Amino acid sequence: VSAPPAGAPLSDAASGRMLLFNRAGALFAMPADDLFKGGVQNSVAAASELGAALSGPVAASLLADGGVAVSSASVGAKALVAGKTGPRRWLPLPDVLGAPAVAFHGGLLAPGKLGQVRVVDPATGADLVQPFQPRLGRGPEYRWSTPLVMSNDELLLADGDTRLYRLGVAAKPEPHLTPVAEAELKGPLAAPLAVAGATVYAVNGANELVAFSLGQGGAKTLAAGKSWPLTAPVVWGPYAAGPHVLLATLDDHLLACGDAQNTLWQVEWKHGPLAGTPLLVGDALLLPTKSGQLCKLAAASGDVQGVVELGEPLAAGPVALGDRLLLAAKSGALLVVTMP
Repeated sequence: VSAPPAGAPLSDAASGRMLLFNRAGALFAMPADDLFKGGVQNSVAAASELGAALSGPVAASLLADGGVAVSSASVGAKALVAGKTGPRRWLPLPDVLGAPAVAFHGGLLAPGKLGQVRVVDPATGADLVQPFQPRLGRGPEYRWSTPLVMSNDELLLADGDTRLYRLGVAAKPEPHLTPVAEAELKGPLAAPLAVAGATVYAVNGANELVAFSLGQGGAKTLAAGKSWPLTAPVVWGPYAAGPHVLLATLDDHLLACGDAQNTLWQVEWKHGPLAGTPLLVGDALLLPTKSGQLCKLAAASGDVQGVVELGEPLAAGPVALGDRLLLAAKSGALLVVTMP
């Protein structure tokens, strides 16, 4: 795909396509069956030029109508929307994005730099529900975290300062986005949010891994729980993989936490910087490295069970594709490999 990918490929089960976008500004739609053909494929169907390079955090989401939206705070007050069958187009947004926009509640959730968090119709840009406006009294711009969608009606979002919000859609007096619960952070998040079971993990400004309870038995909370001081800054993760949340630190440690605010294991990591996101397959974790290795770990212990040399520096994936894996190389190549 000619340039480094801007995220992992998306699988559109309804159409049988794989969707991939790169940081040079192109969106590709590929029939999944074509990826199993032998040889090098130098052309991909339906390349859509964005006309703007994507930098920083980028998000791509499958929309309710089968289309896809791609966005980054680096491109201003707009998101690219490509319909399932129609042409792609820029969707104007009410405010410059303070974080990538993601699919939510049948629309596109757009956190703005001025503070409002909106859910807009991908076709028209009109509000689907009334926006959320945090309390005033902080800096002029919001640097929101990438939204973490938990369901069609709830998500987690940090404001780039000291507040973590659990936002939901309330029906009365008219549909609106509202905080279901809030929590205080020690400074801006230093890494993405990740959820395992009823626990959300965050790395706060004090370089601590902090757990918050999402509640049990129908209760919806953000209750502060256990915390762990980290020995070095986080350089990868936290990422969810089944009931695990994984992160790696600058001093070459890999840590796994569970869904009960517990540390499952911590191991010394000897395979270099990690890339992409982890994938849980059965009782094993698959982790890609920037240098081009795919490492298989025992999920229960973190022990390395095998390493596959792929011969290409990696940037994203792996994504399960039947009994194969799809990974994106830093060069722009797509790699289809046998499940280790």
